[in-house]
Order: sequence, then structure tokens, then C-alpha cells
Amino acid sequence: MTQYSNKAGSLVRRLVLVFAMVLALACLLANTAKAKNVYTIKADANVYTVESFSADGSSSAVDEALDEAGVELSATDKVDVEETEDESDPDATVKVSVTHAQYATLTVDGTLTSVLLQEGDTVKDVINRLNIKLGENDIVSMKLSDKVDGGDSIVINRVEITYFDKVKTSDFDTARVADPDSYIGTEYIKQEGVPGKVVRTYEKKVIDGGEPIITEVKKEVTEMVTEVTAYGTRVDSPSPSGLSASRNVITNIDKEQGTITLSDGSTYGYSSVSDSFSATAYSGGGTTSTGRAAQIGVVAVDPSVIPYGTRMYITSGSIVYGVCVAGDCGVHGHLIDLYFNSASHCRSFGRRGITVYFLN
Repeated sequence: MTQYSNKAGSLVRRLVLVFAMVLALACLLANTAKAKNVYTIKADANVYTVESFSADGSSSAVDEALDEAGVELSATDKVDVEETEDESDPDATVKVSVTHAQYATLTVDGTLTSVLLQEGDTVKDVINRLNIKLGENDIVSMKLSDKVDGGDSIVINRVEITYFDKVKTSDFDTARVADPDSYIGTEYIKQEGVPGKVVRTYEKKVIDGGEPIITEVKKEVTEMVTEVTAYGTRVDSPSPSGLSASRNVITNIDKEQGTITLSDGSTYGYSSVSDSFSATAYSGGGTTSTGRAAQIGVVAVDPSVIPYGTRMYITSGSIVYGVCVAGDCGVHGHLIDLYFNSASHCRSFGRRGITVYFLN
């Protein structure tokens, strides 16, 4: 009996071994019967090849292939699967393309935002998607038409530009001119004065609330215009009487310039004018004390009062003696002896007060 039991146990063990071998062979045959799938996975710049006996292109099979290849996915990544059907190829090939989500950053108003890009996005698309309004002077670090790639950084600088003026003025000059057609004592503005003015226009630029940048952008200069005042110099000219030695009467007196203008158009400068002299008359010809010929235009003076050679213009009301020179003596103080051609003329003249313009 003991010997039979050992034989029976040995047989059982053999049957179990055979069954296991058959089962293993069946599994091997079953796996061999399945089609082998080759997964070609392209992710970024990398390409992976993974072999699997999972069902062709199934979601779980693709996930297993991606795991085996070590490709990690995020919720925004895109996976495209393409199965090839070639009956002559016992191994089915599954092409898997992984497109990782692309992000760019945008900085504006002190805030940095990470932006998920869409295919073909431009800078303008990104700005619009974030509902960002651009001011007319704002600066964008990239052109609005530029395509945005992953990793790009877009920066928007807010720019506020204002303008202001600085004005510098200077008083106008003044001038006075003689008007020979207006009577002495009258004045009028001949030309209005205009102050000089320099207007500088500056641009004030503030970027993102920083320190202002001041730049001069324009300069306008208004030239000063001199104000001109005209004053009259015309005088009423007397009609020379018969006792006059000259008919060249004064028509204009410019007291500011110190000139007199005579009816023949000649102008003389004078240093002073005096009404404190009186005049007598003499005649008879001969030679004066200075060696000049005694004639009309040569008068006798007190050399201590009026030096020899002094040129004068003398008039007494309607009696015009005209331009003369101190060339003789024989009188004292503020007396001037006027030469005439006849004694009767001298007697008629007598002695009278005169106005003397001392010519330059």
C-alpha cells in the first residue's frame, strides 16, 4: 500500500507539471497570435519608439506607450494618434504626436501674466484676449503683427505725454525820430513797439509712472520791434524884412538832435542857443582884427565872451542876418556888431535883441 501511494503522488505531480506547461504554451501562443504594435512618439524635438501588444491605438494603450517613453502630459497638451494599416506589415505602427502647450508672458501695469498660446497667435491677439487697452503713446516691446512663440515675453509700457511752454519776454526798445512836416511840440507813435518773446515748448514723458523725461521740442522767437515816436520840428518861418542880410530862414528846429534846417535845405548842428545877446550894426569895409575882409557874414564880438572863429546863425524876428563868423572885435559883453553894406542900413537897424544859434 505504501508503494502504491508514492506512485500515485508522482503521477499527480507529473500531470500538474504537464498542465502548467500546456497553459504556458497556450498563453505564449495567444500572445503570439496578437499583433504587435509599434508606437512612434514625437514630442517636441524628441522621437521615441515603444512596442506594445495592447489594442491598436486605444486610449489606454497610447497612455501606456507615453508612460513607457517617459513623456509627461498636462491638461492643455494636444495628442494626435495616427494608425497605419499595411497588411504586408505584421507589426502595426501607431504614430503619436505630442504638442506641448506653449506659454508666453505679458507684463503691463506692474502685473506679469502667463498666457496660454493658440496656434498662430500674434501679439495683437494676445493683447485682445486679455482685454488690454493700449493708449496712443504706449510702447509694446514687440510689433503687434509679430507671431508669438512659447517663452516670448511681451512688455507694455504705459506712456503719458503732456506738453508745456516756458515764455521769456524782453521789453522793446524805443526811438525818437524827427518829423519835418509836423510842427514843433507835437508827437505821435509812428511804430508800435512789440516785446521780444521766446516760447520754448517742452514734452513731458512719463513711463510707467517713473521720473518724467523733459525734452525741448519747439522754439519760437518773436523778434522785438522798436517803438518809434515821431516828434515835430517844423516852425513858422518869417518873411524876411528889408533889413535882412539873408533870406535863408529857419524852417525846422530839432532840439533833440540839436540841428536847424534852413529854407535852402541845408542843416546845421548847434551846441546852444541864446536870447541874451543884443546887436548893433557897422559898415565901411576894410580889414578886421583877425585879418578877414569886413563884409556881410563877419561880425564883431567880445573875444572873451565869443571866441574868434565861432560860427553862428543870427536872427531878430523878421530880420534875418543868417550864418556868420566871429572875425572882429571892438564890442564888450553880450553885444555883437553886425556888418552891413551901407551906413543907412546900419542906422535903420539900430540896436535890438537877437537870437543866436552857436553852430558846431
